[in-house]
Amino acid sequence: MKAYSFFSLGVFSLILMFCVFRDKKANVANTPSTTINLVDSTLSVTLQATLSGSTWIVNDASVSSYLSQVALASFSKTLSNFQSISVTVASDYSFAILEGKASDDSGSQHPVGVEYQLTGGGGTTAEFASKDKHTCTGAPCSCCNFKYLNRQVVGCECYQVSCRVEQGGKCNHTVSTTQ
Repeated sequence: MKAYSFFSLGVFSLILMFCVFRDKKANVANTPSTTINLVDSTLSVTLQATLSGSTWIVNDASVSSYLSQVALASFSKTLSNFQSISVTVASDYSFAILEGKASDDSGSQHPVGVEYQLTGGGGTTAEFASKDKHTCTGAPCSCCNFKYLNRQVVGCECYQVSCRVEQGGKCNHTVSTTQ
């Protein structure tokens, strides 16, 4: 009888430990990230963004400099003073997109974007690695913007009616893929 009681107590203890550890693991996996690290190993840059309400805010003042590096290294474009910088993160945290726009010497706006793939993390921080880099060049549109499908960049479009009508605006999409 004693052997049966010790055996039952041992089985009960194992079940209890399994339930406690499983619940802790589930809580960590279900905790939404409030901080993300955007890592570009090619340019040796890591940017951090935090969630404020429903908006992701890049905390690093060098984000404009980083987008300038992307434009030059990936597309041979000299751009600076990026504006309208935004970060979009998929609701399932599978990918993120950093985007900004800068004007060249002629006044044409050029969006530059970097897509990131989730690589890890846990708890309140998620890690992303750069995947594809995008830009648009007007032909002859001076107001190009990214075209999205399912929140991923799939092309470019001339986004002001005056550009499309007056200039016959068209935008060329260029992608540089990180290997």
